[in-house]
Amino acid sequence: MIEAVLDRAQRMDLPEYAGNGLEHVVGIVESYLQTVARRAPSTRAFLQLWMEAIAADEVVAPLFAQRDEEFRRFLRDVVRRGVADGSISSDVEPAAAGVMLMALLRGTGLQIIATPPVDDPQAVIRETVRMVQTAFSGTP
Repeated sequence: MIEAVLDRAQRMDLPEYAGNGLEHVVGIVESYLQTVARRAPSTRAFLQLWMEAIAADEVVAPLFAQRDEEFRRFLRDVVRRGVADGSISSDVEPAAAGVMLMALLRGTGLQIIATPPVDDPQAVIRETVRMVQTAFSGTP
């Protein structure tokens, strides 16, 4: 049953790569956080279970370990593609950026659905997108 909740919650409408890796990363960040901001029960359940997994829940932790590794690899590959196409600064290290992006998405997502929730989730999403765009483009 827990696996079914995780599978359902992980279905997000993320954008596809369309020739510009930076736009792809930014689109993923925005889509992920917009999904969380909609406060669907499955998304909330996913993030709560993720927190339990971090606390070393014997049932949940192994289910998340694989999913977390897959998500980090996905984000790493997206960043790597952007570096290769020149839209992401060559100073960005893809594996480290994948870890950072995952932490940014999960942590910001938790803040968006926290009780009490943030006052303006759309402002948080806009600022997160702006920060990612600035950091990865290599322009101040």
